[in-house]
Amino acid sequence: CKCGFCVVMSTSRECICCHEIQKVTEVRQEFPEKRCIIEHPGFGSICLDPFVLRVAYYGYRHHYGEKPEGSHE
Repeated sequence: CKCGFCVVMSTSRECICCHEIQKVTEVRQEFPEKRCIIEHPGFGSICLDPFVLRVAYYGYRHHYGEKPEGSHE
């Protein structure tokens, strides 16, 4: 972890730091004094708002279709 905010998750796939994702790093760098994407001023209102997440989910499913049966993602 490079940001100092990560916690160990149950699988290696889940264990990823915001510094490891190029697009997230680009957004984070809009505020260079912020060490982690969760400190970005837009994070809470976009990534944690249940209404925004629901609309994003519906848009994703409309574009990509329903997840296959048996999928746990």
